[in-house]
Order: sequence, then structure tokens, then C-alpha cells
Amino acid sequence: MSTPDDAIRTVATTPVVWARPEDSLRVMAARMRDAHGGALVVRRRDGEIGIVTERDVLLAVAEGG
Repeated sequence: MSTPDDAIRTVATTPVVWARPEDSLRVMAARMRDAHGGALVVRRRDGEIGIVTERDVLLAVAEGG
């Protein structure tokens, strides 16, 4: 019988793609492209602070960012 944790392991992408809060959207988009992924984790030295997705990049571009 599978558990919710088993399901996560089967779909999680590794290695995790990281960005820093000061990275530009262009840098973040390039990292996602290079990793063939649609999201990355934003991280500071003291830990993770969020996730940026392809949709976030698209919305920022559409708003002129």
C-alpha cells in the first residue's frame, strides 16, 4: 500500500533548483530552463523563503517587470 510520502517521492524533482532573493527574473527563468523545470526554491543562508514558478515569471513579464 502506498502512502502520501511515497507519492511525493515519485514526482519530486531532484536535484532541487535554487535561486537567491537578489537574482533577477532572467536568471531565475534561465535556471528553470536549464533544469527543464517549472519552479525553483528561493533560499537565503538561513533557509528557504519561497518558490518562483514559470507562472510567476510570466505574470511579472506581462506586468512589465
